[in-house]
Amino acid sequence: FRRVLFRSNAQASGDGPGSSGSVDPTATTLPPEPLPYIAIGESVMVGAASDLRGAGVFTDAKENRGPEGVKNTVISLRDDKRLLGDGTAVVIQVGTNAALTDAALDAIIDEIPAGAGPVYFLTVYADLAYIDRNNELIGALPGRHPGVSVIDWHLVAPNAYLCADGIHITCNGTYPAVLYSNLILAALGLDALPVPTPPSTSTTSTTSTSTTSSVPAG
Repeated sequence: FRRVLFRSNAQASGDGPGSSGSVDPTATTLPPEPLPYIAIGESVMVGAASDLRGAGVFTDAKENRGPEGVKNTVISLRDDKRLLGDGTAVVIQVGTNAALTDAALDAIIDEIPAGAGPVYFLTVYADLAYIDRNNELIGALPGRHPGVSVIDWHLVAPNAYLCADGIHITCNGTYPAVLYSNLILAALGLDALPVPTPPSTSTTSTTSTSTTSSVPAG
């Protein structure tokens, strides 16, 4: 499969003549323009949300989110908030919390507007029985959906100084979150964040400070 791996280095003002200061009731309010970049993910992405938002990527990440939750988020951003539309680059991470299926992934992709793109799916990383199979399914997406590419978090994560649960990126300073964020930013063609010095082995945290309550809670 095509793997994308990036490394870090008053509408009426009331001021005009004859104006009463009221808004014309016949005026048309235009819907918001679709955003250029949207990232949707689980609690792993929660740890990088502030970095991604600061870099200009609208980020909707939530603990314990699975494929149905991702699909519903895509629908909401597309229909309710009208933020996801033509020209929106979409980044998705799903598959840490439970086994995936081709049908579940297809259902997510089917809800992404045809005019949006490119679309990226991140691989997942955890010491859980279904992770390898989930990554196989994610890795096969470009072959079944030509507009989809893969960002390989699974390849980078072992060197990311993760939390003690081996999943989350909220421990050991900002290094893990910056590494994760820069993979996404590079895929989107955005400037990388400055990479902090990796934590030393002696200072590496052995306690997860993730906001999740249990493993995987990705």
